[in-house]
Amino acid sequence: MITVYADVLFAVNFFMDLLLIKMTSLFIHKKTKKIRTAFAAVIGGLPATFIFFVNLSFFTSAVINIAISTAMIFTAFGFENKKAFARTFVIFYVVTFLCGGVIFLLFINGKAFISNGSVYFDESVRMLIFGAVAAYYVVKTLSALIKKIRRQYASYAVVSMYLGKNSVSFTAITDTGNVLTEPLSGLPVCIVQKKIFDKLIKNETPLLRLIPYKTIDKPCGAMLGFKPERTVINDSEGKKIECECFVAATNIKISSEADGLISPLMISRENTAEERI
Repeated sequence: MITVYADVLFAVNFFMDLLLIKMTSLFIHKKTKKIRTAFAAVIGGLPATFIFFVNLSFFTSAVINIAISTAMIFTAFGFENKKAFARTFVIFYVVTFLCGGVIFLLFINGKAFISNGSVYFDESVRMLIFGAVAAYYVVKTLSALIKKIRRQYASYAVVSMYLGKNSVSFTAITDTGNVLTEPLSGLPVCIVQKKIFDKLIKNETPLLRLIPYKTIDKPCGAMLGFKPERTVINDSEGKKIECECFVAATNIKISSEADGLISPLMISRENTAEERI
Protein backbone atom coordinates (compact mmCIF):
# COMPACT_ATOMS: atom_id res chain seq x y z
CA MET A 1 0.00 0.00 0.00
CA ILE A 2 1.51 3.34 -1.11
CA THR A 3 0.74 6.46 0.92
CA VAL A 4 0.57 9.63 -1.15
CA TYR A 5 0.55 13.08 0.45
CA ALA A 6 -1.05 15.86 -1.58
CA ASP A 7 1.38 18.58 -0.45
CA VAL A 8 4.43 16.46 -1.30
CA LEU A 9 2.88 15.48 -4.63
CA PHE A 10 2.29 19.13 -5.53
CA ALA A 11 5.81 20.16 -4.46
CA VAL A 12 7.39 17.46 -6.62
CA ASN A 13 5.18 18.29 -9.62
CA PHE A 14 5.86 22.00 -9.20
CA PHE A 15 9.62 21.44 -9.14
CA MET A 16 9.47 19.06 -12.11
CA ASP A 17 7.43 21.54 -14.14
CA LEU A 18 9.94 24.28 -13.38
CA LEU A 19 12.71 22.11 -14.78
CA LEU A 20 10.66 21.08 -17.82
CA ILE A 21 10.02 24.73 -18.71
CA LYS A 22 13.69 25.56 -18.20
CA MET A 23 14.75 22.62 -20.36
CA THR A 24 12.30 23.63 -23.09
CA SER A 25 13.70 27.17 -23.07
CA LEU A 26 17.18 25.73 -23.70
CA PHE A 27 15.99 24.14 -26.95
CA ILE A 28 13.91 27.04 -28.25
CA HIS A 29 16.55 29.58 -27.15
CA LYS A 30 14.01 31.77 -25.44
CA LYS A 31 14.31 32.94 -21.85
CA THR A 32 11.26 33.21 -19.63
CA LYS A 33 10.62 35.56 -16.74
CA LYS A 34 10.78 33.96 -13.30
CA ILE A 35 7.24 35.01 -12.40
CA ARG A 36 5.83 33.52 -15.64
CA THR A 37 7.79 30.31 -15.07
CA ALA A 38 6.47 30.03 -11.50
CA PHE A 39 2.85 30.59 -12.63
CA ALA A 40 3.26 28.00 -15.37
CA ALA A 41 4.62 25.47 -12.86
CA VAL A 42 1.63 26.13 -10.57
CA ILE A 43 -0.73 25.59 -13.54
CA GLY A 44 0.97 22.25 -14.13
CA GLY A 45 1.36 21.19 -10.51
CA LEU A 46 -2.12 21.82 -9.12
CA PRO A 47 -4.18 19.86 -11.69
CA ALA A 48 -1.65 17.01 -11.66
CA THR A 49 -2.14 16.77 -7.89
CA PHE A 50 -5.94 16.79 -8.06
CA ILE A 51 -6.39 14.33 -10.93
CA PHE A 52 -4.19 11.81 -9.14
CA PHE A 53 -6.97 11.21 -6.61
CA VAL A 54 -9.84 10.76 -9.10
CA ASN A 55 -10.70 8.08 -11.65
CA LEU A 56 -10.71 9.33 -15.23
CA SER A 57 -10.96 7.61 -18.57
CA PHE A 58 -7.90 7.53 -20.84
CA PHE A 59 -9.48 10.01 -23.28
CA THR A 60 -10.49 12.45 -20.53
CA SER A 61 -7.08 12.36 -18.85
CA ALA A 62 -5.36 12.85 -22.24
CA VAL A 63 -7.48 15.90 -23.05
CA ILE A 64 -6.86 17.37 -19.57
CA ASN A 65 -3.09 16.80 -19.81
CA ILE A 66 -2.91 18.42 -23.25
CA ALA A 67 -4.95 21.39 -22.00
CA ILE A 68 -2.67 21.76 -18.97
CA SER A 69 0.45 21.60 -21.17
CA THR A 70 -1.00 24.20 -23.54
CA ALA A 71 -1.79 26.55 -20.65
CA MET A 72 1.71 26.06 -19.20
CA ILE A 73 3.44 26.82 -22.51
CA PHE A 74 1.26 29.88 -23.14
CA THR A 75 1.92 31.21 -19.62
CA ALA A 76 5.67 30.62 -19.76
CA PHE A 77 6.48 31.58 -23.36
CA GLY A 78 3.49 33.57 -24.62
CA PHE A 79 2.15 33.34 -28.19
CA GLU A 80 4.04 34.74 -31.20
CA ASN A 81 2.43 32.74 -33.98
CA LYS A 82 0.94 29.30 -34.61
CA LYS A 83 4.14 27.79 -35.98
CA ALA A 84 6.31 28.94 -33.07
CA PHE A 85 3.74 27.80 -30.51
CA ALA A 86 3.37 24.37 -32.14
CA ARG A 87 7.16 23.98 -32.20
CA THR A 88 7.41 24.87 -28.51
CA PHE A 89 4.57 22.44 -27.73
CA VAL A 90 6.33 19.55 -29.50
CA ILE A 91 9.68 20.34 -27.88
CA PHE A 92 8.02 20.51 -24.45
CA TYR A 93 6.70 16.96 -24.87
CA VAL A 94 10.01 15.67 -26.27
CA VAL A 95 11.79 17.13 -23.23
CA THR A 96 9.14 15.63 -20.93
CA PHE A 97 9.64 12.13 -22.36
CA LEU A 98 13.41 12.53 -22.28
CA CYS A 99 13.31 13.63 -18.66
CA GLY A 100 11.06 10.71 -17.75
CA GLY A 101 13.42 8.32 -19.54
CA VAL A 102 16.43 9.53 -17.60
CA ILE A 103 14.57 9.14 -14.31
CA PHE A 104 13.48 5.63 -15.32
CA LEU A 105 17.12 4.72 -15.97
CA LEU A 106 18.19 6.08 -12.59
CA PHE A 107 15.37 4.33 -10.74
CA ILE A 108 15.29 1.11 -12.74
CA ASN A 109 14.99 -0.89 -9.51
CA GLY A 110 12.32 1.39 -8.08
CA LYS A 111 8.59 1.31 -8.63
CA ALA A 112 6.61 3.44 -11.03
CA PHE A 113 2.94 3.50 -11.89
CA ILE A 114 0.61 5.46 -14.17
CA SER A 115 -2.42 7.37 -12.97
CA ASN A 116 -4.60 9.39 -15.37
CA GLY A 117 -1.90 9.53 -18.01
CA SER A 118 0.89 10.67 -15.67
CA VAL A 119 3.81 8.59 -14.43
CA TYR A 120 4.50 8.59 -10.69
CA PHE A 121 7.60 7.18 -9.04
CA ASP A 122 7.55 5.42 -5.69
CA GLU A 123 10.77 7.04 -4.50
CA SER A 124 11.77 9.58 -1.89
CA VAL A 125 11.47 13.27 -2.69
CA ARG A 126 15.23 13.63 -2.39
CA MET A 127 15.85 10.93 -5.00
CA LEU A 128 13.21 12.33 -7.34
CA ILE A 129 14.78 15.77 -7.18
CA PHE A 130 18.20 14.25 -7.78
CA GLY A 131 16.84 12.43 -10.83
CA ALA A 132 15.17 15.57 -12.16
CA VAL A 133 18.37 17.62 -11.79
CA ALA A 134 20.33 14.85 -13.52
CA ALA A 135 17.79 14.88 -16.37
CA TYR A 136 18.14 18.67 -16.62
CA TYR A 137 21.89 18.45 -17.11
CA VAL A 138 21.50 15.66 -19.67
CA VAL A 139 19.13 17.87 -21.67
CA LYS A 140 21.39 20.92 -21.20
CA THR A 141 24.38 18.98 -22.55
CA LEU A 142 22.32 17.73 -25.49
CA SER A 143 21.12 21.27 -26.23
CA ALA A 144 24.70 22.59 -26.19
CA LEU A 145 25.80 19.80 -28.55
CA ILE A 146 22.99 20.55 -31.01
CA LYS A 147 23.83 24.26 -30.83
CA LYS A 148 27.50 23.52 -31.57
CA ILE A 149 26.63 21.34 -34.57
CA ARG A 150 24.23 23.98 -35.89
CA ARG A 151 26.93 26.65 -35.64
CA GLN A 152 29.35 24.48 -37.62
CA TYR A 153 26.94 24.05 -40.51
CA ALA A 154 25.26 27.45 -40.47
CA SER A 155 26.60 30.18 -42.72
CA TYR A 156 27.23 33.31 -40.67
CA ALA A 157 28.43 36.72 -41.78
CA VAL A 158 28.99 40.15 -40.30
CA VAL A 159 26.93 42.80 -42.08
CA SER A 160 27.62 46.53 -41.89
CA MET A 161 25.05 49.08 -43.07
CA TYR A 162 25.40 52.84 -43.44
CA LEU A 163 22.83 55.64 -43.60
CA GLY A 164 23.85 59.28 -43.23
CA LYS A 165 25.91 59.57 -40.04
CA ASN A 166 24.66 56.24 -38.72
CA SER A 167 26.17 52.79 -39.11
CA VAL A 168 25.39 49.38 -37.62
CA SER A 169 27.17 46.04 -37.67
CA PHE A 170 25.47 42.79 -36.79
CA THR A 171 25.79 39.04 -37.23
CA ALA A 172 23.47 37.52 -39.82
CA ILE A 173 22.60 34.08 -41.14
CA THR A 174 22.38 33.30 -44.83
CA ASP A 175 18.81 32.09 -45.23
CA THR A 176 18.28 30.19 -48.49
CA GLY A 177 14.54 30.51 -47.98
CA ASN A 178 14.66 34.31 -47.92
CA VAL A 179 14.06 35.33 -51.54
CA LEU A 180 12.02 38.38 -50.60
CA THR A 181 12.50 41.41 -52.87
CA GLU A 182 11.28 44.98 -52.80
CA PRO A 183 8.57 45.13 -55.54
CA LEU A 184 9.48 48.45 -57.21
CA SER A 185 13.26 48.02 -57.43
CA GLY A 186 13.53 44.24 -57.40
CA LEU A 187 16.33 44.48 -54.84
CA PRO A 188 16.70 41.70 -52.24
CA VAL A 189 15.63 42.34 -48.66
CA CYS A 190 17.80 41.81 -45.58
CA ILE A 191 15.58 41.16 -42.54
CA VAL A 192 16.89 42.48 -39.21
CA GLN A 193 15.72 42.79 -35.63
CA LYS A 194 13.86 46.03 -34.93
CA LYS A 195 16.61 47.28 -32.59
CA ILE A 196 19.08 47.21 -35.52
CA PHE A 197 16.59 48.94 -37.80
CA ASP A 198 15.86 51.68 -35.23
CA LYS A 199 19.56 52.32 -34.61
CA LEU A 200 20.23 52.75 -38.33
CA ILE A 201 17.43 55.29 -38.93
CA LYS A 202 17.99 57.27 -35.70
CA ASN A 203 17.83 61.02 -36.52
CA GLU A 204 17.64 60.16 -40.24
CA THR A 205 14.64 60.29 -42.60
CA PRO A 206 15.03 57.57 -45.23
CA LEU A 207 12.37 56.92 -47.84
CA LEU A 208 10.35 54.13 -46.24
CA ARG A 209 8.45 51.60 -48.30
CA LEU A 210 6.02 48.84 -47.44
CA ILE A 211 7.44 45.47 -48.47
CA PRO A 212 4.75 42.79 -48.79
CA TYR A 213 5.51 39.22 -47.80
CA LYS A 214 3.75 35.95 -47.13
CA THR A 215 4.55 32.92 -44.99
CA ILE A 216 2.79 29.70 -44.06
CA ASP A 217 1.52 31.32 -40.86
CA LYS A 218 0.73 34.68 -42.44
CA PRO A 219 -0.51 34.57 -46.06
CA CYS A 220 -0.50 38.37 -46.28
CA GLY A 221 1.72 40.85 -44.43
CA ALA A 222 3.99 43.85 -44.91
CA MET A 223 7.19 45.20 -43.35
CA LEU A 224 8.62 48.70 -43.36
CA GLY A 225 11.92 48.95 -45.20
CA PHE A 226 14.36 51.27 -46.91
CA LYS A 227 17.55 51.14 -48.94
CA PRO A 228 20.74 51.82 -46.95
CA GLU A 229 23.34 54.02 -48.61
CA ARG A 230 25.89 51.23 -48.35
CA THR A 231 25.84 47.56 -47.32
CA VAL A 232 28.98 45.49 -46.76
CA ILE A 233 29.01 41.75 -46.03
CA ASN A 234 32.05 40.08 -44.45
CA ASP A 235 31.49 36.34 -44.87
CA SER A 236 32.98 33.46 -42.88
CA GLU A 237 35.71 32.96 -45.51
CA GLY A 238 36.99 36.51 -45.06
CA LYS A 239 35.52 37.76 -48.32
CA LYS A 240 34.25 41.35 -48.37
CA ILE A 241 31.14 41.92 -50.47
CA GLU A 242 29.27 45.13 -51.21
CA CYS A 243 25.71 44.91 -52.44
CA GLU A 244 22.55 46.89 -52.95
CA CYS A 245 19.57 45.81 -50.90
CA PHE A 246 16.65 46.93 -48.80
CA VAL A 247 16.54 46.37 -45.06
CA ALA A 248 13.30 45.56 -43.22
CA ALA A 249 12.52 45.13 -39.53
CA THR A 250 10.91 42.25 -37.67
CA ASN A 251 9.85 41.86 -34.04
CA ILE A 252 10.26 38.07 -34.18
CA LYS A 253 13.52 36.86 -32.66
CA ILE A 254 15.77 35.50 -35.41
CA SER A 255 18.15 33.46 -33.23
CA SER A 256 20.31 33.75 -30.15
CA GLU A 257 23.43 34.08 -32.33
CA ALA A 258 22.24 36.45 -35.07
CA ASP A 259 20.22 39.64 -35.51
CA GLY A 260 19.67 39.40 -39.25
CA LEU A 261 18.85 37.18 -42.22
CA ILE A 262 20.82 37.59 -45.45
CA SER A 263 19.07 36.80 -48.71
CA PRO A 264 21.14 34.65 -51.11
CA LEU A 265 20.10 37.20 -53.74
CA MET A 266 22.30 39.73 -51.95
CA ILE A 267 25.37 37.59 -52.52
CA SER A 268 24.44 36.76 -56.12
CA ARG A 269 24.45 40.53 -56.81
CA GLU A 270 27.82 40.87 -55.15
CA ASN A 271 30.45 43.46 -55.95
CA THR A 272 33.68 42.68 -54.12
CA ALA A 273 35.80 45.57 -52.89
CA GLU A 274 38.54 44.65 -55.38
CA GLU A 275 36.12 44.72 -58.32
CA ARG A 276 34.78 48.15 -57.33
CA ILE A 277 38.30 49.56 -57.27
